[in-house]
Amino acid sequence: MGSVLYIDKHAMGVIRACMGTKMLPETVLCQSAIESGYGQSLLASKYNNYFGIKAGSSWKGDFVLLPTKEFVNGAYITINAKFRRYSSFTASVSDYINFLKVNPRYANVFTKTSILGQLQALQSAGYATAPNYANVIYGIYLSNMDVINSAFKKAKVIITMAAAAFGITSFYLVRKYFLNQ
Repeated sequence: MGSVLYIDKHAMGVIRACMGTKMLPETVLCQSAIESGYGQSLLASKYNNYFGIKAGSSWKGDFVLLPTKEFVNGAYITINAKFRRYSSFTASVSDYINFLKVNPRYANVFTKTSILGQLQALQSAGYATAPNYANVIYGIYLSNMDVINSAFKKAKVIITMAAAAFGITSFYLVRKYFLNQ
């Protein structure tokens, strides 16, 4: 899946998951794109883990054991690691944001108000071992900025329309069944 298809497919889910969290949807979408190879990695395509979140000892959900590359002592090595397994992209995004929230080492991420600031805070907190992690993901954002902005604009319109429709429907149902009008 190319970047445009990936962005269009996941923009709505990312915006909904980021609402009220202080996570910028651009940060989350671009990070999921790079972590999952635009949804093509085995971890994403088969196990719905779009952020490469490992299953530590506190994880009580499903997991899968897969090889992964880690940057250790100036070189990449391959290790086998347990990764969290999810039922959907939405479940992956929601758990990713929760994972950041409940781990104190990521608290600084939520204080940043720019995409690059959040990415640098993630890197500083040790989210990934790659030395250029933040810059690579920010490059994904810069090269897809117009597509991302367009997809997010469309998604926000749909979310707003759905909320308005829900509100109008609720009003008429309350009026009909509870106010007898």
